[in-house]
Amino acid sequence: MLMLSMTAHRARSANKQMSTLILNGDIAGAIQIGRTGMERQASPGNAMSTALIGQMLGGCLLLAGQEEDGDDLLRSQVRHYQDLSRAHVRWLGAMDQGYLSLHMNRPARAADAFCAVADDPMAEPGLRIEAMALAALALHSSGECRTGWKSLQAARHLASQEADETTRMLVEAAGLEMASLQRMRCVEGLADHTMFSSFSDGVEDLPSAKDLERQLMQAAGFFEIEAPVVAYRLSYLAQMVSPDVMPSAAVNRAADALAWARAHRLRGIEAEIRVEAGLLLLAKGSLLGMSELIGPLGADDKQLRRCRHAIDLHYCLSRLCYQEGRVGDAFRWYRSHSQEAVSALRANSVRRLTDSYMDAADPTPGAADGDDVSRARLPLRYRKAYQYILENLHDENLSVQSVANYLGVTERALQMAFRTHLGMTPAELIRTRRAEGVRSDLCAYAGDQQLDEIAQRWGLRNRSTLSNIYRNRFAETPAQTLRGRRIAA
Repeated sequence: MLMLSMTAHRARSANKQMSTLILNGDIAGAIQIGRTGMERQASPGNAMSTALIGQMLGGCLLLAGQEEDGDDLLRSQVRHYQDLSRAHVRWLGAMDQGYLSLHMNRPARAADAFCAVADDPMAEPGLRIEAMALAALALHSSGECRTGWKSLQAARHLASQEADETTRMLVEAAGLEMASLQRMRCVEGLADHTMFSSFSDGVEDLPSAKDLERQLMQAAGFFEIEAPVVAYRLSYLAQMVSPDVMPSAAVNRAADALAWARAHRLRGIEAEIRVEAGLLLLAKGSLLGMSELIGPLGADDKQLRRCRHAIDLHYCLSRLCYQEGRVGDAFRWYRSHSQEAVSALRANSVRRLTDSYMDAADPTPGAADGDDVSRARLPLRYRKAYQYILENLHDENLSVQSVANYLGVTERALQMAFRTHLGMTPAELIRTRRAEGVRSDLCAYAGDQQLDEIAQRWGLRNRSTLSNIYRNRFAETPAQTLRGRRIAA
């Protein structure tokens, strides 16, 4: 709900009525308004408004449980971006990819997409703030808690300088949700959860449960009028994180939340409510009402495959089956839980981001736009061209013509495919990735390499060309980067 609320507030200029309906929790009404709005505004002069309405509508469809329609809409959004700048194609396309990846239980890929926008200082502040906050949520949900908090802190910092009060409070609400979920997951009763150690890391820096309850209620009070759907989520978390909550009360509150979600046609968040309540019961050593909460999810094969809470869901099903004496089923679910966790950790380990907006020390080449995410936005045929570029950055003769010849298409066709789907030309991709490669080597500088050697390793033999593309990407020269690293050392 917080993710869609951020989008609705950012996109309110495109359709204020739709934005208001979302923040009030009237998702069905927002879907109706959104569909009508896209039909009326689908013209070149309204390209930005249509794109923003489409982003809100896609999020509403996912939240309403209309997954196929939501997927189709967000994937087809690119046609509404044709009359926007290439930069906007890149930013909005990455945000769409992030929404879909997070919904499809791919938080590491979602983080890649959101960080692509967060890491671009040319993007609008409101869009960057949202991307930073959503990257924080994606990273945190995949067990990268400390990195998630760094991303949220970056969002707070930028919001304090560039955003209105509502945006700042939405960022704070995201932080309170993260803190609540981390507190709920690092209780000793969940010590056999595969991700227990990940969520326990840094928990000592979080507010106590009592302080967290108080902060959640204060934030809920701020949103009571402007965004009731956010207020409800925060007050619900306050009730669940309270150290005084009893298992029976937690079950009743979860039942109330499920009834509220059904009344607002928010089918897409029912699994979230059930899983969070199930974890709370297990943390308190109780299975009271567990079967009614978690059981229905185990019967939905589609839910089990794509649920963004699959790691926790399979864990809860394992504990429930064990308690009921179904040891074989318990073992099967726990194995599935472990496999989901290992997949998440593996995805985190190969995730390639510069994360410069979080002041990461060692950026990795090819990371700024999330290579896997960007490549996936291209038509199948042109993904080979993208990969060919990445694999031949060291070749000083790499050019748009050589890439087109490799693929067997015209230069014009190659240019149009990249511009349409990525918002950048093949030449821009080559320059950007080479600059990032040089920066990676400079940040790992050991004192025995000359700048010219590093540049040549990335297919750059002209120092003037190197300085220009490097300054365009990082707003400083290679020499300044190298000097800064030497001072830090």
